[in-house]
Amino acid sequence: MRRVRLQDVAAAAGCSTSTVSRVLSGRGQVGAELAATIREAAAALGYDPSVETRGRRLQPALQVLDLVLPQWDDPWASRVIAGAQASALSRGFDLVLSAERDDPHDDWPARAVRRGSAGVVAAMIRPTSRQMALLAAAGIPLVLIDPPTDPDAAVPIVATADWEGGFAAGQHLGSLQRTRAIALTGVPRFRWGRARLDGVREGIASVNARSTFEVEEIRWGAPHDVAEALLPVLESVQEPAVLFTNLDHWAYPAYQAARRLQLSIPRDLAVMGFDDEPAARYMRPPLTTMHQPLREIAAAAIGLVVDRSRGLVRDDHRLRLPSVLVTRGSTSG
Repeated sequence: MRRVRLQDVAAAAGCSTSTVSRVLSGRGQVGAELAATIREAAAALGYDPSVETRGRRLQPALQVLDLVLPQWDDPWASRVIAGAQASALSRGFDLVLSAERDDPHDDWPARAVRRGSAGVVAAMIRPTSRQMALLAAAGIPLVLIDPPTDPDAAVPIVATADWEGGFAAGQHLGSLQRTRAIALTGVPRFRWGRARLDGVREGIASVNARSTFEVEEIRWGAPHDVAEALLPVLESVQEPAVLFTNLDHWAYPAYQAARRLQLSIPRDLAVMGFDDEPAARYMRPPLTTMHQPLREIAAAAIGLVVDRSRGLVRDDHRLRLPSVLVTRGSTSG
């Protein structure tokens, strides 16, 4: 007769093997109802953790965490992956990269449950109620990094302090004492984009009451249109102005548009981004920006999800890490 394994108990209880391991070993706290279901399933199946299989004692579930990203091939994702991986390894966990899929039966929550993940960190993703319910039923904690919209208040989030970063950017641009400020953002306006714009607007106004403030919108997924969209806006620049781009990678086509119109950066147009992508320092002139601590954000999210996997629920489950002003040649020189 085949001996009962952790996976069998997990399948019977409808949860992950890591959750079963935590309950049966007493290493972490799980909801009372789920814990009772797991113990009942283990008893009904006759699970015995002391039984040896093939001469070896049964091993605990693998310590695996899932990191879910909408895409992996950009500078933002690279820094998140690096920070998450280092943090996971330092805590004794392996990190699995997971992607969104159209099939709900094979999407990232289902795969996390099947592999017995100890926890999931999802970056730039707003999980559906169904996805969150699937993880909760399996006892798998979830932490979000920079979700595009605000989830339920109980869902842990680690993100940049976007309004404060925008305010610092606005104060820097406002200190140039120019009479026109232009902000470039995407549509639809995501949570972090709205916060940055609000901060920039108030930051400029706090140090330069003479400046106007206008917003130009670019639809997501069409970065090649940024330069063309900016041309009519920048053609109207008669006096030195400032341009804030909600993301660094929109500053690159902004430079192209300025050059086509023979606007000198920063003399005619001071340009500032937000992120501090590695390429920002190599632009000509180097781009002034707000440095996002993405590695630290990812590391903090991993720490938070590991704590929750061990039953340690903190009151400060919404962490906002500050960004830092990096002044370069695009606003001074």
